[in-house]
Amino acid sequence: MEGELLNLITGKNLSKGTKDALVWNGDHNGVYSVKFAYQNMRNQNNGLVNDVFSLLWEAKAMPKALSTTWRILLGRLPTFDNLIRRGVAATSSLCVLCNTAEESSQHLFLECIYAQRAWSLCLRWIGILSVQHKDISVHF
Repeated sequence: MEGELLNLITGKNLSKGTKDALVWNGDHNGVYSVKFAYQNMRNQNNGLVNDVFSLLWEAKAMPKALSTTWRILLGRLPTFDNLIRRGVAATSSLCVLCNTAEESSQHLFLECIYAQRAWSLCLRWIGILSVQHKDISVHF
């Protein structure tokens, strides 16, 4: 850790009389704001992601459903793969429904046999017979 610190401060001018401050490079003033962070995130994403989120926020649905969908699209649900990646202890990473593949948002909502059956029934109910895309953003 000492070596890492020395690498970070090598070439930096440290002076006793200057004020220590955090500066955010996302805004020309160096001040963090949620508005500018959101704009930066939108600018960094490709057009498809922006289109998906535009469609999402324009949908007429309950706010809780929209926020859950938003978390699904971002891969931020507390699925076993996310919990394990964050160091939360889990006994198994297998899907709680089919117990055959690693549990992820992608698997739970598209790839799991139970999800596929549910999608098939819903689509058939509204008269749509087609192949489903395996990418969650494209599927949305």
